[in-house]
Amino acid sequence: VLERTLPKGESEDVEGEIDWSRRFDHMQQHTGQHILSAAFERMLDGDTVGFHLGAEASTVDINLPRLEWEAAMAIEDMVNRVVWENRPVDVRFVSNEELESLSLRRPPVVEAPVRIVEVVGFDANPCGGTHVAHTGEIGLLKVVRLDYRGDETRVEFLCGGRALSDYRARSGAIDQLTARLTVGYWELDEAVQRLQDESKQTRQELRRVHKRLLEAEAGELTKTAILRGSYRVAQ
Repeated sequence: VLERTLPKGESEDVEGEIDWSRRFDHMQQHTGQHILSAAFERMLDGDTVGFHLGAEASTVDINLPRLEWEAAMAIEDMVNRVVWENRPVDVRFVSNEELESLSLRRPPVVEAPVRIVEVVGFDANPCGGTHVAHTGEIGLLKVVRLDYRGDETRVEFLCGGRALSDYRARSGAIDQLTARLTVGYWELDEAVQRLQDESKQTRQELRRVHKRLLEAEAGELTKTAILRGSYRVAQ
């Protein structure tokens, strides 16, 4: 974003300023994605075939047709162990000779020198994005949704500040529900089930009462009906 149009054909020094909150958010999400993709490969031999860094949430597409939630949680545990170990994230350019000696999660699509992002001891991958210096800066990775798409599973996840914001929102919603239902959060499931059972019973009773009311109204109308030939007409 420029404060004014730069003159054409002139060389001019400009001062740039990084939107740090946005940059750090992207660094958290992108580095978290590297670890998440590597964990899928290690645990389930699942390759990442797509990645989207959204404004509110990010997704990876894994070439697994059906991913159980329990398996996703095991992946999440592995990712967060790597995060909390605060491993260095090494970013460097390598030559063709060094490239051949590296065990990369996927091959590069550009000519050397290639920019390699390595989560030391866990993952190495060619990438041109922004990343944190140590995995601990990610804070936390949380898988929030699985979306099955034919032969692939789309995994929606949140890292760092986004995970914290999501936790606050969910916690606030739970607090409101527990206050309205006057139960503890651990009792919400049973409280909701009771409400559903009571609602079902009330609907059934309402149908029975409505049926009796219609029969009573029909009886009253019959009393005032007018004979028209072989028919009695209610008005």
